[in-house]
Amino acid sequence: MQKKAENQANLIIRSKQAEAVLQDFALLVFLACILAGALLIAASGGQARIENIVMFLVMGAGIILAAYKARYIAIVLGAVQTLFYTIYKIYQAVANGAEITRASYIWLVLPLLCIAAMLVFMNTTYKTEVMAEMLEEQLRNMVLVDAVTGLYNLKSMYMDLERQMAYSRRNELSLCLMVLELRYVQELKSILNANQFDELKKRMAEAVEDSVRLEDRLYAVDTAGSIGIICTCDKKGAEIMKGRILKKLGEKETFEDILDRAIRVDVRTGCVEYDKEKISNAIEFKQKAENELQYDV
Repeated sequence: MQKKAENQANLIIRSKQAEAVLQDFALLVFLACILAGALLIAASGGQARIENIVMFLVMGAGIILAAYKARYIAIVLGAVQTLFYTIYKIYQAVANGAEITRASYIWLVLPLLCIAAMLVFMNTTYKTEVMAEMLEEQLRNMVLVDAVTGLYNLKSMYMDLERQMAYSRRNELSLCLMVLELRYVQELKSILNANQFDELKKRMAEAVEDSVRLEDRLYAVDTAGSIGIICTCDKKGAEIMKGRILKKLGEKETFEDILDRAIRVDVRTGCVEYDKEKISNAIEFKQKAENELQYDV
């Protein structure tokens, strides 16, 4: 299995390297085509210069279409441009005896080559962007820690809660879920800037962590400072823990220096003891604990 994973990883790396080389090559070809067209215009004069300018402008339109992913229209435009130019030069040579110069042969391949190079470049760029978006989404899904408080987040709480519920059922052990919610969140946000509010949430998390036992786990359940606590005790033990938490949060030094004046931080608490007959999953467990918040007046 490990060797298979290593082979897959090496295959992905080689594929990315090949795409990067192809992207660079396509860009070089495109720039070379633009340079060639500009040199043809600079080196020509009279009627030939007008022809070169017209061809360059039409080629530019095809490049723009290719850049904005209208690939089929861009290819058709390049093909029609080449066809009409070929017919025009043959007519001029037959009817008027005009000389077909080397520059004329260059224009037979330049438009389609330039458009093709742009299409390859845009295609590889699009694949890179899609891959980057997929990796970013995967990283977001893998993150289990709240960036502000350092606590595990809601996704992690659901995972741990399901395990704790199963463990409680098998061993007939007590289990409670407590939820702490900041009161007057909007008022706090109105007097604190974003950094100060983050500092308040961090201080609150530290205070709660200092008030619970080592075996109890804390989680940041939202961006408004709410905290979930999985308590490996009965409802009576959770109430004792609640008293310690409220006492710690009520101490003056807990939130000092966030502002130049004192901040009053109040919380509502909801706590539910696990009952396997009434609670079937972690989401329902959390909802019942949140329902208890309304009774904390």
